[in-house]
Amino acid sequence: MAAAASFAIGQTQTVGLFLNNSAKTSPGYVLLPPMHNGHTYLIDNNGQVVNSWYADNSEPGRMAYLLPNGHLLRSVSLPNSGPNTGGGDGGRITEFDWSGNLLWQFDYSTSTYAMHHDLKMLPNGNVIVLLVETKTLADMAAAGFRPNILQSGASVLVPDAIIEVQPTRPVGGQIVWEWHVWDHLVQNYDSTKANYGNPALHPELVDPNASPGQIASFWNHMNAIDYNADLDQIMVSVRGNSEFWIIDHSTTTAEAASHSGGKHGKGGDLLYRWGNPAMYGAGKSTDEMLYQQHDAQWIAKGRPGAGAILVFNNGVNRPTGNYSSVDELAPPVDSSGNYSLAAGSAYAPTKLAWTYAGSGSERYYDADVSGAERQPNGNTLICYGTHGVLEEVTSAGELVWKYVNPVSQTGSLQQGQTAGLDQKNQSLAAVFKVRKYAPDFPGLVGKDLTPKGPVELYSLSLVNGAGLQTGVAAPGAILTAFGTALADSTGAASSTSLPTTLGGATVKITDSAGVTQSCPLFYASATQINLLVPSGVALGPATITIQKNSGGSVWINTSVESVAPGLFSMNASGKGVGAIIGLRISGGQTSDVSIFSYDSSTRQYVSVPIDLGASSDQIYLSLYGTGLRGFSSLSSFAVIIGGVSVPVSAATAQSQFPGLDQVNIGPLPRTLADKGESNLVLQVDGRTANTVTVTIK
Repeated sequence: MAAAASFAIGQTQTVGLFLNNSAKTSPGYVLLPPMHNGHTYLIDNNGQVVNSWYADNSEPGRMAYLLPNGHLLRSVSLPNSGPNTGGGDGGRITEFDWSGNLLWQFDYSTSTYAMHHDLKMLPNGNVIVLLVETKTLADMAAAGFRPNILQSGASVLVPDAIIEVQPTRPVGGQIVWEWHVWDHLVQNYDSTKANYGNPALHPELVDPNASPGQIASFWNHMNAIDYNADLDQIMVSVRGNSEFWIIDHSTTTAEAASHSGGKHGKGGDLLYRWGNPAMYGAGKSTDEMLYQQHDAQWIAKGRPGAGAILVFNNGVNRPTGNYSSVDELAPPVDSSGNYSLAAGSAYAPTKLAWTYAGSGSERYYDADVSGAERQPNGNTLICYGTHGVLEEVTSAGELVWKYVNPVSQTGSLQQGQTAGLDQKNQSLAAVFKVRKYAPDFPGLVGKDLTPKGPVELYSLSLVNGAGLQTGVAAPGAILTAFGTALADSTGAASSTSLPTTLGGATVKITDSAGVTQSCPLFYASATQINLLVPSGVALGPATITIQKNSGGSVWINTSVESVAPGLFSMNASGKGVGAIIGLRISGGQTSDVSIFSYDSSTRQYVSVPIDLGASSDQIYLSLYGTGLRGFSSLSSFAVIIGGVSVPVSAATAQSQFPGLDQVNIGPLPRTLADKGESNLVLQVDGRTANTVTVTIK
């Protein structure tokens, strides 16, 4: 029964990579912070993990970003630590280095205020973050709110604010600037209040009574924050108004609380607002363009549409039906950051520059969360948050990449499983929003981006046949599959002319071109199959399927790259003493150098120290592995022993054994003398092999 269950998983794909049109997908790496889990993943276009971070299982609150120095900036949800907003709990900011070490933590949450939803690091290293703060019924009355405007059951209002935090590492921070919506209200309900006025004459201010019905306690419900360094302006997405607002960041805190000062002379008043002109008396409900949107942002410099604004329009109560769209608009702004507005009119534009809503099965409705981001090639990456679906589309609306988040509250899902639904009937694999980082992003330069396998789990696992590390495959490479009930019996190839059926099992690979080929087999048993990737396999995503003659099959998604380096070790563990042959040249004569010997008492191979010999002696090593033969050039190799770089003199496919590759290095530098047991690290074309050891006398 266990075997049958194993084979059932993988019959229908439910998570992970569904589509990668590599010719049209923007190059880069997606930062994936699952909304109900403590892990954060950086994945490539093939759905392979290149790095991950984990401190504990605290959910994000709600977003994470990769920084230009390669660090991870992640907000953290501290449940029940702040005012009750009904969503977007935060309270903590953390910063981790590439290796996952915690560098900074800042907590800011009490029963009367808390950070929430989104944050952004500024060029000066400070962090701006959304904040809610509590206002009582008496506070509301003093500000001119209509009586009984709060929805039934609400006893306090939690309007929004923004704080700018200067980090004090490793713990703490100083608030160096702040802005509060409460300082920028205008109302025409109570003429006895200081903020009394005609909201239609003051689009720079916020009317607390603009909504014809009752309002939620989480009134503004800001859910995104962005910063424009050229303009020194901040944009916030205000779900409660179905608008986004732009304010001046050049102000002091005192000016931000007033109506004057700053670069534009308006203090903290709104410079621009868009989405729902009825909120400032400049339109009717039929003029509304946004419907409880998320992720309003400026399109970054150097990308098509740069300077325009992109927003995920959730579409809640959209008159034409409940569906979500990604909308792009061009604001009426000059080079100095001034926004034009005709008296008595709504802010332009009245038409979108671009929009995408999908069609058929790819038309989604996400009432909550979600986001989108323009890519350097003009594509748009979309996060349908409550579905946990990530898609990339071209400017013409062609779907070129699709990935379904495989992580729920309990961790990575097994392929074939689904995450289930929460109390709002939304996926437990939900994602707030995501960002993608191009290969030349400064935070990725010099980082190990070797694929390390998919996020999702498979009843079948696939590893490099030499190094035993999970990750990608390569044409001509040896792979090992582990699982249960993989073959009907045990069988081994009897010669280097490999069969395609062993032990009643066959293995096929379907590549990115849609071509299916049989894989030659070295060995097959119920729990393990050693196979050879055919040399003609196309690069890109691929599926490997194992079929038993007696019935039943199991499959796993992988990625085929030009290289997938792995080094053999003498104890077949992927670590410890390497499978290495040594050669000494001394006085014009050559002799073998022992690298290892067999210890019969432990039944293990152990290192034999390499004697570098006389100063005129030269020691060369031959390393054996797999997945190396597709290298771009000899200069793409780098070998480090004990922290010392060693020259690479040759690399080739070893003709005597299928899938075996050989790399010759040396002469060994004299600076290695007395190093003792040392790690040997091989890199080729930016991919890092497993680490093996040699011992230097």
